[in-house]
Amino acid sequence: MRNKLLTEEEINNNKDLSDEQKNNLLNESLKIKEKRIKEEIEKIKSQLSEPQIKYQQYLEELKKWNTKKSEIEGDENTPNTIKWYEKELRYIEEQLKNDLTKLRKDRIELSSQIYRKKEDIISFYNSFKNAVDEQIRKFQNILGEYEISIDASLKIKSSFYDDFLGFINQNKRGTFYGIGDGKFMLEKLVKENDINDADGIKNLISKIIEYLEKDKREGFNNENRNIKDQILSEEKWINFYDFVFSLDYLEPTYELKLGNKNLTQLSPGEKGALLIVFYLLLDKEDIPLIIDQPEENLDNESVYKILVHFIRHAKKKRQVIIVTHNPNLAIVGDADQIIFVKIDKKNNNIFSLESGAIENPIINKHASDILEGTLKAFDIRRLKYLKI
Repeated sequence: MRNKLLTEEEINNNKDLSDEQKNNLLNESLKIKEKRIKEEIEKIKSQLSEPQIKYQQYLEELKKWNTKKSEIEGDENTPNTIKWYEKELRYIEEQLKNDLTKLRKDRIELSSQIYRKKEDIISFYNSFKNAVDEQIRKFQNILGEYEISIDASLKIKSSFYDDFLGFINQNKRGTFYGIGDGKFMLEKLVKENDINDADGIKNLISKIIEYLEKDKREGFNNENRNIKDQILSEEKWINFYDFVFSLDYLEPTYELKLGNKNLTQLSPGEKGALLIVFYLLLDKEDIPLIIDQPEENLDNESVYKILVHFIRHAKKKRQVIIVTHNPNLAIVGDADQIIFVKIDKKNNNIFSLESGAIENPIINKHASDILEGTLKAFDIRRLKYLKI
């Protein structure tokens, strides 16, 4: 019985036993049988818990998946999650259009505030204009068809068109596509709106955005266009909107005009005469006035009809000194004294002068010698002086 309680190790280590005896004892040992039974029990136990282990693993994987799912779904306040995107889509579908309309309205209102400030400048200019207009009306009978006027208004800077199109990629499809055609469309848009009217300027800046969002070219049927695609670069977006809505290209102007032409459009003679007449009309000083060759680029008729009347008006309250090559100014302008100057170019440029009243025979002769086809008018004038 004792041998049946030997362990496997004890049997194998016993040198007194033959191999056959060891095998018999191994088969009969209760200890060994107990050990084998326990191993089989553990094996069976392990087989019985495998589904549980797999279930636990499933639960663990499920937990990880749910965590990841929650991260992907996220919430409305976490960017780049499903719920955040869903909220953004709802906003785009339900609210974006209204918000854009409001923001654009607010932006145009800010532009309107800028416009009103520019109108204040025009009002300031008009206070001067009205005073000038009143003075011009006093001499309208003399001016006749010589229409002098002051224009106080808002005007588009000449650089506006190039500055605007400098932001636009004119190789991209849109209203302003193409260098020549794009500028034509912009000029047409500006001409269709009165920039001296608050509603006109509102409509202009609204139309600019509309023309970028819709293709207004003939044959394109107002196809939708993306503004972003038409601006040259992302860095220029803000600068472009600032340019359009700041109205820096709209400048208050105060211009002196002759008829429908401003100073830049006048000939040198017209410009000189206009400035002199305008100055003589408005200047209130009583100090001596020196005018150098006011007749330059003017014919005798213009000198007689316009210039001399205002010179005679000015000399009533101040001394007027005129340097001229045209005796008409001296004679018709009632000169009190004429100084005749001569340079003898053949004789080493010797300088000589003679002075006297119109009635002085010597001065009279010098004047008649250089008059250009108006000797008769001169003689009539001389007779008037002689009669006096």
